[in-house]
Amino acid sequence: MEVVVVGASGTFPRAGGACNGYLVRDDKTNILIDMGTGVLSRLYEWLAPEDLDALIITHLHPDHFLDIYPYRYFLEFCGQGKLPLAVYAPSGAREYIQRLFNEPDPAKFSKIFSFKDLGGASPIKIGDIEIISHEVSHLKPTYGIEARAQGKSLFYTSDTAYDEKLNKIAAGVDLLLAEATLTADQAGTPVAHMTTTEVGKLAAEANVEHLVLTHLWPHFDRRRILDEVRLEFNGKIDLADEGLIVAV
Repeated sequence: MEVVVVGASGTFPRAGGACNGYLVRDDKTNILIDMGTGVLSRLYEWLAPEDLDALIITHLHPDHFLDIYPYRYFLEFCGQGKLPLAVYAPSGAREYIQRLFNEPDPAKFSKIFSFKDLGGASPIKIGDIEIISHEVSHLKPTYGIEARAQGKSLFYTSDTAYDEKLNKIAAGVDLLLAEATLTADQAGTPVAHMTTTEVGKLAAEANVEHLVLTHLWPHFDRRRILDEVRLEFNGKIDLADEGLIVAV
């Protein structure tokens, strides 16, 4: 199993980049977790977009799902072989997303996408990859995503404030893909995101093998982000640049 960082910016994309999008794949299965601004145009670099086996949307903030709009038309005209595509998303996502299409034939939307509730208690099996969702502290509901295959595991926090329950979810994973939205001096800011030092604390307490920092604001100093996380975690750390491939 490996993760390809298709997009890694929080809120708005950096120049030439994209917002959140992470391709989780093995030899037979391709799952895209989140599809923010710019993700579709970059996805072509890694696979034909019609070859996705499923799309997961962790929550309904635009930087995590906005490119589903152009993707819907791509699938209609270029990707009909595997339709409808399974989309795992929070309850109510189908109605929330569909209303902006304003299509003459609303039934066509259901021929393109088959929405499924991401918030179920049971693991989801997509090809050879098992997906487990965990509700996290952000827009309600938002789900962090755990993926397992061939004895390996990763946890993607999505957007979340620091919460000690994350330590248990992330404990011992081979890869922690964690948002690092705020700098250390922004601690106490009333937004539901983690600071750099909180991310480092999470990785250290969960004893993760590899930490990849994502949901990075384009206007922040990336070197500073990395240095602040290293104050709390001395393990392997990478910044999530578009095109980064991480073996799990």
